[in-house]
Amino acid sequence: MVNFNNETTVTTPAGDVVKILLLQRRADLFEAIEKYHKEIYQGVSSTLSIIRARLFSLFLEMQGALNRKLKELDYLTHLDTIKNSTDFNSLLDETYFLNVQLDNMGLTKIDTRKQYDNTNVETENKVKGL
Repeated sequence: MVNFNNETTVTTPAGDVVKILLLQRRADLFEAIEKYHKEIYQGVSSTLSIIRARLFSLFLEMQGALNRKLKELDYLTHLDTIKNSTDFNSLLDETYFLNVQLDNMGLTKIDTRKQYDNTNVETENKVKGL
């Protein structure tokens, strides 16, 4: 979590702080999903309230980017599903959707190495700057 009382936070670019907050919200959502599954697997009646709240928080953190990237109808459909759904699978689908959006933004992308055909010498030389 970002410590706003730390002097280094003041010198950190705002974009980096927002990225950290987004990743924290995502981690919180995963924790809620994990708790839900744990209770279900134990045979305990579980509620979706924490998942819905954390999914909505993540959506709010991403709101500006989603509003710019999505068509208005798509944006409103996702918002409505997150706010009103009482079905776990619908909420999980929204989680998948937001994960894809975070990956498209480059926040959760881990396969960043460029792929190239190493059998083509000219392509390999170009990639390596030769």
